[in-house]
Amino acid sequence: MKSQIIHMKFSLARQSGAVLMVSMIVLLLLSMIGVTGSQTTNLEEKMAGNDYDRNIAFQAAEEALRSAELVIDGLADLASFDGSQNAAGRFSQTQRPNLATNNTWDNSSAQALRVMPLVTTQPRFFIHYLGNQPSDPLDPSSDPISIFRIVARGTGRKNTTRVFLQAYIGRPI
Repeated sequence: MKSQIIHMKFSLARQSGAVLMVSMIVLLLLSMIGVTGSQTTNLEEKMAGNDYDRNIAFQAAEEALRSAELVIDGLADLASFDGSQNAAGRFSQTQRPNLATNNTWDNSSAQALRVMPLVTTQPRFFIHYLGNQPSDPLDPSSDPISIFRIVARGTGRKNTTRVFLQAYIGRPI
């Protein structure tokens, strides 16, 4: 029994706490992996939310574009493009609407025909009459078609998420 006690005292004296240090390093590494995983998840959630918001804004801008196409299809003449109906989103050939200013979108654009859910601001558009040209570019005497530029703006769930779409349409009037 005396030899067992001496052996036990000898082995306790040799321990230096290496297991404690190794376990603390492993615990530190696992904590770092957990924090990094949490940050990555938060970033991916933000990216998915922004992508969803941009998709909503894109759909709203497409709705405004379709509404403008319906307005052009319903035109019987070009009288509304004389420069007096800017509030209805119609600009004459000589006018140059500025896309960058809020004034153009607040005071000189038309709202889309269908109300869109989930958006901060309803989609808007304006139609810019660009003039006439022959329907057949190789035959200048062919029937003329009127060329229009449509610019549509859609917003997402946040007003800072904006999508602009532009289309050119030609039709005889």
